[in-house]
Amino acid sequence: FPSHDIGHYRNYKRLSVIDSLGQSVFLMSSLEIEFYNYLTMNNIQWKKPNSISYIDNIGKVHWYKPDFHIINTNEIIEIKGYFWNNDKIKMKWVIEQNPNLTIKIYTKKELKTIGGKSIGTDTTL
Repeated sequence: FPSHDIGHYRNYKRLSVIDSLGQSVFLMSSLEIEFYNYLTMNNIQWKKPNSISYIDNIGKVHWYKPDFHIINTNEIIEIKGYFWNNDKIKMKWVIEQNPNLTIKIYTKKELKTIGGKSIGTDTTL
C-alpha cells in the first residue's frame, strides 16, 4: 500500500492508506494505524464510513465522521485512545439517534487484545 507518515506530535501519526474499495484514506492516530494493520493482516474488507448526523441537547445538528466501516459485517468502528466524557456524550447521542447502525467503540485498552478474536466493546455506554 502506498503510504507516507506525517506528524509532529508525540504519539500522533497521520498515514495515507488505500481502503478495500481503492479509495485514499487518512488514518489520524497510531491506534487507527494499528487497527488498519489488524484489518489488513486478517484480510478484513473496510472503507471510510459516510458522516453520520446527530442532534445535541440544545437541538443543534452535528456531523460525525467515524473511523472505519467493516464491509462484511456492516459495522461502524470508532477508535478512541482516550474516551473523554464529552466523547461519551457525543457517542451516546450518535448511537441512540442511529439505531439502524451497529457502532462499536474500541479504546486503547481493547486494542491491546487485537491479536485475539474478540476485539472491541459493546455500544452500551
